[in-house]
Amino acid sequence: MNDILEKNYINNIDNLTCDYLVVGAGASGSVAAYELIKQKKDVILIEEGNHYTIDHFKGSIANSFSKVWRNAGVTPIIGKPFFAYGEGMCLGGGTYINGGLLWRTPDHVLNAWQKKLNTSIYNKNNLAPFFNKIEKKLNVKLEQEENESNNDSKILSEMAKKHNIKSVLVPRAIKNCKRFNKCTTGCVSGAKQSTLQAYIYQAAELGLRILKNAKAEKIILNNNIPYELKIKVRNKYTNIKFGKIILACGPIQTPLLLKKSFGNSCIKSKMQIHLNLRLNILFNQKLNSHFGTIFTRQIQEYLSDGILFMPANFSESYLFSSLSNLNNQQINELGKKINNMATYVMQLKTSSEVTINKFHNEPLLFYILNDYDFDKIKKFLNLFTKMMFDMGAEKIYLPFKNNYSAKNLNDVENILLKIKKKDIDAVSVHGMSSASMSIQKEDNTFFNIDGKSFQYENLFCVDASILPSNTTESPQGTIMAIAHSIMAREIK
Repeated sequence: MNDILEKNYINNIDNLTCDYLVVGAGASGSVAAYELIKQKKDVILIEEGNHYTIDHFKGSIANSFSKVWRNAGVTPIIGKPFFAYGEGMCLGGGTYINGGLLWRTPDHVLNAWQKKLNTSIYNKNNLAPFFNKIEKKLNVKLEQEENESNNDSKILSEMAKKHNIKSVLVPRAIKNCKRFNKCTTGCVSGAKQSTLQAYIYQAAELGLRILKNAKAEKIILNNNIPYELKIKVRNKYTNIKFGKIILACGPIQTPLLLKKSFGNSCIKSKMQIHLNLRLNILFNQKLNSHFGTIFTRQIQEYLSDGILFMPANFSESYLFSSLSNLNNQQINELGKKINNMATYVMQLKTSSEVTINKFHNEPLLFYILNDYDFDKIKKFLNLFTKMMFDMGAEKIYLPFKNNYSAKNLNDVENILLKIKKKDIDAVSVHGMSSASMSIQKEDNTFFNIDGKSFQYENLFCVDASILPSNTTESPQGTIMAIAHSIMAREIK
């Protein structure tokens, strides 16, 4: 298969120099590289992963996870609970592997940022032009409910009406979605619009130089000024000289690179996250949940509490991988009712944070769920399961490692009384604020409100690391808007 980026790849890695070196090709790095090359700057974009077209994997879980997810999607976070963190590692980064959802930053979050940073540059009005640009480039539209698909989302719509709570249609970056329900394992139809298509391909047409499969190892100083990046490409080490370096490695890899470059004490890195807890639900009616897309509707009534509720991509393989403790008889019985099943996710903005340590130059991640978050999980699981039973749920498999199932609310309440933090079965795919921007240097900060290092004038960051706090909603749109804002000021 021909690679449309072939002419942009750097083949000779010796004596590389550039005015701007962008490290990481995900949501923020794609924006930075595009905006700089558009202004005829001399730019190199490096990415630790490879290049795959958006429809390359045709929905194959095994192939996509092994190729475009770091650590096959299971970067371990040790603690209570123990859970996996998923991050993209390819051209397009997280925008390649996610469901194509693109939200604007909630108003209450932006208001808190304005107060915290004592600046209006990231308020709703000033970010609006950047969101407009992003939504146009990625073809972001509100999903619509259809007659023959996404019945799991329709249940949420009916539930919201019945209980008088807020639900919204979701904004997605797609073109002509065919409803194959393979959004996060390689869009089968190529409908999903990632930064790969909308930013990197367009930057490539303007002459962007790209170095893939290149791991950033260390920023090297000369007279206390960053001037080279040590990288590893195909088991060979080399350095790239730059005028300015823009970090877009993500909320784990960026602070790790800072620690590798400037010592462990340069930043006390704590990452804020969203925890996703999956509920598999058997209904008293056929839903055929595999017909549709990731979801079309989300419950937002409890947004200010840091809680969202939504369906998830559904397939038989997804379902049984999350119900690993069932015996063969239980699996066979459930298989007969597969068309009555749906999967939902409760997403929690936790106040507990992930500690990022460096161990043998690799990240070592720790997390302890605090009592406040634990109580919130139990409270909202109780609430959502009650509403689901009202909507015809016959059995709910709760998000705990021993696959507790409940046939009524009394079962749920009894289970919630006895579970412990370590029993929670969760994943996370949203990390942020691990090197958050601030007005002045603090323990967990490294960059100012313009994304520039407090110590080094030519070192910038534009990724999720610098977000001032948790976004509550999926952060891709916010990350891209902040990157656009920082680049606009840098170019100006």
